[in-house]
Amino acid sequence: MSERRAILIRGAGFQNKGAEALACTAVDELAKRMDGFRFYVEVLSCEAESARKCGLTPRRDASRDGSRKDKLNRLGRVLYRNPSLISAARRFGLKTLLPLDGLPRDISAIVDVSGYAYADVWGSALIGRTCSYIEYCRRNDIKYIFLPQAWGPFTDAEIAAKCRWACRHSVFYARDKASSEHLATLLETSVSDIPRAPDIAFRFKSLENIDGGKLDFNEPIVGIAPNMRMYERFNGRLEENGYVKRLASIGESIVQRGARILLMPHELLIEAGRWDDRILCMLLAYMLRRYGDRVIMPSSEMSSARELKSLLKRCSLVVGSRYHCLVGALSLRVPVVAWGWSHKYQELLSAVGCDGFCVSNGEGDESVLKERVSEAWNNRAAIASSLGQSVPCIEREVEKLFDDVSKDLQKQE
Repeated sequence: MSERRAILIRGAGFQNKGAEALACTAVDELAKRMDGFRFYVEVLSCEAESARKCGLTPRRDASRDGSRKDKLNRLGRVLYRNPSLISAARRFGLKTLLPLDGLPRDISAIVDVSGYAYADVWGSALIGRTCSYIEYCRRNDIKYIFLPQAWGPFTDAEIAAKCRWACRHSVFYARDKASSEHLATLLETSVSDIPRAPDIAFRFKSLENIDGGKLDFNEPIVGIAPNMRMYERFNGRLEENGYVKRLASIGESIVQRGARILLMPHELLIEAGRWDDRILCMLLAYMLRRYGDRVIMPSSEMSSARELKSLLKRCSLVVGSRYHCLVGALSLRVPVVAWGWSHKYQELLSAVGCDGFCVSNGEGDESVLKERVSEAWNNRAAIASSLGQSVPCIEREVEKLFDDVSKDLQKQE
């Protein structure tokens, strides 16, 4: 095992800034505890350069690339080098083995930092690929660790069976109570038996110094972080979409309170032809155009997760639907109002004692949203003070998590 001095980070990405934050945090925290280890980050081909810019070593996930013939050749190589994986191919499907082609030989552990990937809503393909990785780890004396993330629900029988198998053959953590309950039901055990730890992005480091440009003024700033997944859940296109219309209305109420708005996209797709959060920010800027430079967007050059988190330092309040933008704000003791579509939003705000500032997708009518934003704005100083008490406890829990994980990984040497 001594020649294996590398860790592969899975479940990350560099088009979604939350996934980027998770990857960078995992590497930062493990590297300072594990001298001499090399870190690979699994990415899509189009993300490799972004990973390098962050100082990380990309390992390309080729499962989506190439012709049918190329994929058959890759499958052949995987099975030739790992004949014991034939059983995994039968159980999880041949395609799930594709990402294993070219897996670095010096890997001693795989660390999964998926924020929310294993549940009914995501289908069976993701967990199928993950199960093949876990089977590869089992056959090669490599540890597979799921760092804290959201899990469930699991009502689909196939997804439930694969997630159950994955958890029973790996080390895993839930990051919230609801996820713990879903896993306890899945594994037929008590909630107290499910390991739990906070989201690791509470320890994500922003840049120390950054040119604020248009943000260098004395007026308060409110960040708005829209989410394309929320847009897709509402009827209407462009400015007629219900989600965008309500965010624009909230924006008007914010400007009328004497604050400026900072529109913060957290999904910046590299692939052409797909909409991302920048479309939503541009729509909001257009709908609020009569307010001129009181509505601003970050420079296009400021696109890394660390740069975006640095901008959050200038905010007095953040309103939005991007989970890790909210985590970033809370970690800086900036009050938030969350408008989300899954249990992870309510669980996040409950963890910091701000339960009342989360609005679920079903209750997101304009009056409720404006009421929560108004309350958060009027009490922002008190909320920030409260976060100064609760967030350090969360940060210490994340520190302990990485202490435990690094010790566990180094036992294998």
